Amino acid sequence: MRFLLTLFLLLSIACQSDKKKSATKIAQAKKDSISKITTTKINFHKPQPLPNSVDIINEWRALDEYDKYLNTFFGKSKWEIMHNYDVVVEATNTFFEGEIPKAAKDKKIISRMQVMRTFVMKLQDDLIDADISDSVFNQDLKEIQTAHNGLYVQLNKMNLFQPNPELLDTIN
Repeated sequence: MRFLLTLFLLLSIACQSDKKKSATKIAQAKKDSISKITTTKINFHKPQPLPNSVDIINEWRALDEYDKYLNTFFGKSKWEIMHNYDVVVEATNTFFEGEIPKAAKDKKIISRMQVMRTFVMKLQDDLIDADISDSVFNQDLKEIQTAHNGLYVQLNKMNLFQPNPELLDTIN
């Protein structure tokens, strides 16, 4: 009798655990349904360049083209991005391997570019799985946007602490 009672208790606990797991999966599926597009729209706007970095940013045509590409690509639907992610990876690699103006050839700038490239590759890895949730997709987009803005923040720091030649002439 004890054996049957113990067996009954174990089976009821196992069934309740399965019900909880199923309920969790259903709730996640409702929240993150691919058919229900609830993705974040990301706009890659250039942060306002400081006077010390305007020349660098204006000279870097590949950066301007990449910015325009990012806005176009990420302005599409989740479905279009999921099925064309290889294009953004190729564009990112082209930008990364392209010509960098001499004034921007700094370890800090290159590391910011690498961070952005890393997050694009992370998006690619996540998109290989066809069942990516909206929350993971949105997080990947936000990480790419944050890395993009970080590149511009670092560009704004370029030449920030360069001495002013006009002031140097007054020291004598």
